[in-house]
Amino acid sequence: MKKIFIISGVMLGVTVLAWGIYMIAFRVPAPASDSSTSTKDSTKISNESSDTQNKIQASSESAAIQIVTNEGVMGLYVGDGNDGPLKYYTTGDGDVYQISLDGTNLQSLANNSLTGLASVNWSPRGNKAITSFKRDGVETFYVYDFDSKQGNKMKDGVDTISWSNLGDKIIYKYFDATTKQRSVNVAEPDGKNWQKLADTPYRNLKISQIPQSSQVAFWNKPSANEETDLELASIVGAGATRVMAGKFGADYLWSPNGEFMLVSSVEQGGKKLMLGVASKDGKNYQSLGIPTLASKCAWTKNSEKVYCAWPSIDEGVVMPDDYQDGKMATRDTFWKVNVLTGEKKRVMELKELESINQTFDASNLVVSPKEDVLFFINRTDQKLYRIELDRS
Repeated sequence: MKKIFIISGVMLGVTVLAWGIYMIAFRVPAPASDSSTSTKDSTKISNESSDTQNKIQASSESAAIQIVTNEGVMGLYVGDGNDGPLKYYTTGDGDVYQISLDGTNLQSLANNSLTGLASVNWSPRGNKAITSFKRDGVETFYVYDFDSKQGNKMKDGVDTISWSNLGDKIIYKYFDATTKQRSVNVAEPDGKNWQKLADTPYRNLKISQIPQSSQVAFWNKPSANEETDLELASIVGAGATRVMAGKFGADYLWSPNGEFMLVSSVEQGGKKLMLGVASKDGKNYQSLGIPTLASKCAWTKNSEKVYCAWPSIDEGVVMPDDYQDGKMATRDTFWKVNVLTGEKKRVMELKELESINQTFDASNLVVSPKEDVLFFINRTDQKLYRIELDRS
């Protein structure tokens, strides 16, 4: 018996040593090109899928809000199909997964250690992703193609990056360290064949191409004590035109048809948060009567309604600065708003929400194609949640 025990122990030690050598020799390092190609062990995926589904089923079928993931996630993408899929990165190690919209069929798309992952921006088709990493106070950007399993690091001087409507180009702000000039540019995803669209004086910029349009919108990062200048430039480049100014701390979110934009803003100094809607040229602004941020909303596919998280904000908070800087969290309720009529309705009654005994600070809101589920990331725990929109 003793001899068997010794032999078993030796065999176990050899196995562990061999496994350690294998992991050191073949493990994919933290990306120099955000590459991530290996697949997780099928047993682990099965267990995680089962855990996720059990977590959902643990809630009552009539529960107002259900948890989808047991770990923190970053960046959401929902496909146009009835089953999605929904794709996301994990905050812990940067693994990439996709699941069906009902929370089943968990699959691993990539399995790498992405240390310092700061943000994820999916392409319109969900086959590419722009990721940023913060290491030692320096932010770097990568573009990864899941089809070709190739990635590349963007050149120094590039910070804000967004996708073109077709996902075949990137639109970015570039700072030339020699000339000290800042500009908005368009290029291939690998950075080649770049072209300047317009100059900008702003260091911190937000960029978005307007859906169903050749126009690229860009504006200075929202701040309570700074007027926001919203400018438009053609994707082929011809200078920029200012279409909206005079609002403080403004942020924008375009409808899928490109005809409307949500506009959130504050009174100078960060008080009285307001959400309104305007036409794509900045005209015909109307208040929607909800004090929330454009980043806490999601359009429906038909561009007629938005689902928004309505935050409860403590006294003395400076919006949107304190929220953007992560200095505070909100306590949200959820609403559906018809932007054509101004009609608004609670997604769930307040009593129903309070019965959950948990607060939600919703971000990255996404409405499913059939408008039957609202997904969001709760900033307080970084986990993914879903709200059944038709629970009657």
